[in-house]
This record gives sequence, structure tokens and C-alpha cells, in this order.
Amino acid sequence: MSETQPSAGQADAEAMPDARRERRRAPRFAVDLDCTVFTGRHVHEGQLRDISTGGAMLRRVPGLVGGDMLRIRVARLPDISFHARVRGVSLLGAHVEIEGPVDQELWEDAMADLLA
Repeated sequence: MSETQPSAGQADAEAMPDARRERRRAPRFAVDLDCTVFTGRHVHEGQLRDISTGGAMLRRVPGLVGGDMLRIRVARLPDISFHARVRGVSLLGAHVEIEGPVDQELWEDAMADLLA
């Protein structure tokens, strides 16, 4: 009996599923937070589906594409808005990353408060 050895491509794919599945730098937390999204001259009511220290999954905002710049105002934090960039769009929603060190620090503090 001869055993078949996996090809190099098969072995690599089998060894990497965890690395491909979790490529995020920070854990995500499931939420349902209403928000207002400002993009160009348009204003949309949306929803944050999950959040992390680096960004969020944004739903119910039509027409977003990768690279779009926007501002997000979380309903529970009406005095603060965060600059963000759309990293990509999937069937789940728009994957956004918070832009800039000042907004990043504000976002991290705000998310800690929202999750407490």
C-alpha cells in the first residue's frame, strides 16, 4: 500500500486555516449600536454590528466601496464622531478602520465605555 503525500500547496493550506480565519489585530465584540454615517454630502442611519479597537463592521449604509472616507457618530455618544476608511465591503456589511491617532485613541476609550 502506498500512502499519498499531500502536495506542497495542500500541506500549506491545511497548516494555515487558523491564520486565514483570524487575521485581525484585535478581538471583535458583537454589538447592535445605531449610528449616523457621514460620507461626502450624504448622511445615512446605520448600525455597528461588531467593534474592535481598530474599527467596526457597519451595516445598513448603501453605496459604500473600499477606500471611501467617512465619519461615524455612535448614537450613544452623540458628541463624538470618528474618521474612518472603508477597508472592504462584504455581504455582512462594510469593514471600516478608524483613521488617525487622535480618532484611534478616542475610539478605543469610547469602545471601552460602551462595552463596560
